[in-house]
Amino acid sequence: MKRSYSKKKITFFINSLDVGGTEKHLLQIVKVLRGKYDLNIFAFKGGRLIDSFLKERVMLTFPKPYQNSLLFFLKFIFKSKTDLYHFFLPKAYIIAGIATYFSKKKKIMSRRSLNYYHKKYFNISLFIEKFLHKKMDLILTNSSLAKTQLINEENVKAKKIKIIKNLHKEKNIKKKLRTKFNIKDNQVVFAIVANLIPYKGHLDLIKACADITANNWKLLIIGEDRNNYLIKLKDAVKKLNLNDEIIFTGFINNVELFLNDIDFVVNVSKEEGSSNSLLQALAVGIPIVAYNIDSNKDFVHDSKNGFLIDYGNINELTKHLNKMIKIKTRKQMGNFSTVIFKKIFSYRESEKDYLIVYDKLTS
Repeated sequence: MKRSYSKKKITFFINSLDVGGTEKHLLQIVKVLRGKYDLNIFAFKGGRLIDSFLKERVMLTFPKPYQNSLLFFLKFIFKSKTDLYHFFLPKAYIIAGIATYFSKKKKIMSRRSLNYYHKKYFNISLFIEKFLHKKMDLILTNSSLAKTQLINEENVKAKKIKIIKNLHKEKNIKKKLRTKFNIKDNQVVFAIVANLIPYKGHLDLIKACADITANNWKLLIIGEDRNNYLIKLKDAVKKLNLNDEIIFTGFINNVELFLNDIDFVVNVSKEEGSSNSLLQALAVGIPIVAYNIDSNKDFVHDSKNGFLIDYGNINELTKHLNKMIKIKTRKQMGNFSTVIFKKIFSYRESEKDYLIVYDKLTS
């Protein structure tokens, strides 16, 4: 008689199910693990990705708008059973990490950004996270720079940290952005793909655009408004007389499907560990202009597939936006982006690494 074995259960905690780099990353992990594990995601708020997760047959738990999210969470903790906890993003990590602190279940924390966000909370969150790190069996990150910060600034032992590159599959590309926003074929189009959050650097980019001397260009600001930041950005665009050049597209679902309808992308964030938007740009073979922070050097080889600019240097940003708009070798630069993508990113390797991690911790 054959013995039946029940699947191990993994419980993920995340802030919300809105569209963002971390949320989409979790969706990719779910696709790798589905079928092999029972998967449960607790989110403190719902969002646009609910249906995408449900398609993967994942159990979703999140409070309704009229429910108290903290009380709802505490009831979930007391009732749920699992073999492994996995925490994403600071809010979920701190709240769920404290609530499960004394649990003997295995625990993973994922760090996808640099730790500068602690400054907003006078480093109180840093103190709490360092306290929680000691209880983690493993900390996952997607960049060597984030690993270095964890070791040097947060006292995490190197053997407890594992780097796994972002999961990204190449997809069939469509060209619809220019038609949707009435952009002519002869206009140079560049884009920043990031939800509208101050640390993503949209304001730097808008300021840099004010002094572009090149003609016939458009900037697409692709992302969902967060905390009404769009009002401030639109005000800046108006004051700098850029209404004809800059287009706020709002949320675009599966934006990676349309990226080769633009000429290059820009990344001016200061907290990225390993940017999804830059990975997507490499995958479709387009050039990049980005701030010269260590985490971007994997994606951008200066003057080969784009340009790296000193962080916060608006004049240099303007200079290289001008250069990229006018340059005649963008296609060759884009081809080199494809070379970099194939050299340093492998979906199969990342998929294998994730399976090894979960198999080891749940065995």
